[in-house]
Amino acid sequence: MTFQVSVSTVKRHLKRVAQTGRVAATVPQRAEPKIRGDYLNQLRVQVERMDAASLAQRCAAWEQTTGMRVSTSTMCRALARLKLTLEKEL
Repeated sequence: MTFQVSVSTVKRHLKRVAQTGRVAATVPQRAEPKIRGDYLNQLRVQVERMDAASLAQRCAAWEQTTGMRVSTSTMCRALARLKLTLEKEL
């Protein structure tokens, strides 16, 4: 009787058993946010200073002040953690 499992799958399971002692799947680990801790306080100050800036402008200013290049998605998530929105006045 065969279970139609590839050799690489069996190797992966054996490696997992050797490392953890279990065959159960491991929980994938998430990366820490780039903008966290004291950087969140800096971002809050930046938002107060540049209240009408777009995400791209915020990313450029962030790179200029901290030296850390972030995407607009990363900036949007950091603003969401601070519960800040990018609403513009009409």
